[in-house]
Amino acid sequence: MILIDEPSLANILGFLALASYIGTLIPTIFRIVFPQTKETGIPQWLLKRRRNIGLIAFFLALGHGLLMVQKRNFDFLTSIHFGYISRV
Repeated sequence: MILIDEPSLANILGFLALASYIGTLIPTIFRIVFPQTKETGIPQWLLKRRRNIGLIAFFLALGHGLLMVQKRNFDFLTSIHFGYISRV
């Protein structure tokens, strides 16, 4: 039997953010590459809800970023995390 680890919540949020961001780009790509899809339902539905899907993508990516920073104990106030800043 093969055991598969469950993905963390941060990884799930990152994947959903990426998928919803791609969902905001799909209608334009379809209009350019396949002009006959202008009249079909899915690109029209996505065009009407593009802003909402983009906001969802932003907040999912924000949650992903916050969880990754928390997971790695990243401290923004120390220069040890930034390779280009010299230590004093």
